[in-house]
Amino acid sequence: MKKYTYITYGQPNAKYYELEQSERMKIVSEAREKAKEMGFKLDVFGAPYGTTEGMVVIWKSDKHLDEFTVNSLIPYWHETRTVSVRNSV
Repeated sequence: MKKYTYITYGQPNAKYYELEQSERMKIVSEAREKAKEMGFKLDVFGAPYGTTEGMVVIWKSDKHLDEFTVNSLIPYWHETRTVSVRNSV
């Protein structure tokens, strides 16, 4: 079981929304692989309700990173914020 859960909220820019759905999913797949190499599992990817950001990514890892954001893994994102949650189990 992973020790930490990171919830990252991000705002994709206009270029991201201009991409075809298949291109967006390719970007997510590449981010999933890059994250895996860094010791993170991309667990959930989607659009949140009730936030000002347009996308949410949930990561799991045994590593603790204070400033881990999705910006370095997914192009076209800006204004991200990450919430770190330590699993109690």
